[in-house]
Amino acid sequence: MTDEDEMMDMQADGLYVNFSEEEAASEGRDMEPLPTGKYLCTITNVDTRECGPASKNPGKAYYAIEFTVVEDKRGGQFYNRKCWTNAMLFPPALYTIVQIMKAMGQTVQPGRGRVPEPEELMDLVLVVSGVQVGEQKDKTDSSKTYPPKFEPKSFMPKEKWVGGGTITGKTATTSKANSLLS
Repeated sequence: MTDEDEMMDMQADGLYVNFSEEEAASEGRDMEPLPTGKYLCTITNVDTRECGPASKNPGKAYYAIEFTVVEDKRGGQFYNRKCWTNAMLFPPALYTIVQIMKAMGQTVQPGRGRVPEPEELMDLVLVVSGVQVGEQKDKTDSSKTYPPKFEPKSFMPKEKWVGGGTITGKTATTSKANSLLS
């Protein structure tokens, strides 16, 4: 991409930008949460964050992970859809990161161990199994309601993908990886 492709041009009649073919072809999508099930996904974004001051673990680090569906068991109906999870980086809440590490082919032993950096997780293809949960009330503020969502619950190596056909070789577009740990 050249500097010219990224430029904005403000004219008297409005703002002009250069649309890519992919951007120009984009259409609105149904944003209903993914149904309960298994999806072959690529990790497309990882941010390192800290638990907020009102949480049970203020200041402790976690990865906010975005997954993009690259294959589903419904003929591609959910291709390119997103789901998200948090992987805590402190005991006793290391279950998610352990499952993701095992999906990468790493062996995890009890005791001190190295957690992959966000960049190492980017573009990882794995099976994400989860459930759709209905609308929920905020536990601390009953006036707040959260819409239905898909909650990833389990992560497995891509070799465990069964029933959706073969891996198509399609990859999702990677966003970014940020780390507070480096």
